[in-house]
Amino acid sequence: MPYKFVCPECQSEYHVKEQGILVIEMASFGPYKVWEADLLECRGCNKTFVGGFAEQPLMEHYEKGFDEWLELIKKSYDANHRTIVYDYERPQKSTPNIEQNKETLDVG
Repeated sequence: MPYKFVCPECQSEYHVKEQGILVIEMASFGPYKVWEADLLECRGCNKTFVGGFAEQPLMEHYEKGFDEWLELIKKSYDANHRTIVYDYERPQKSTPNIEQNKETLDVG
């Protein structure tokens, strides 16, 4: 089922800014699951959010070779200037991704 997202502030639709970003879902022990999703943006106020997740994660922490695979895919995304977002259980004051992408992600 297709989804439509509207910015309540600007009253206009969000559009896909970047497809296939990497989302690293974190747990108390470290990386838990890795997903592909889309980065959406409001054309009025430039606020962004992550949505359009794949049905299944790319890989999970218990799978053989997870740590090595994760390092390789992060290097590949960095080398190609593609977005990586970390999904923590609780809000974070600062992460490397947020610091590098403050303008893009619109976070304090």
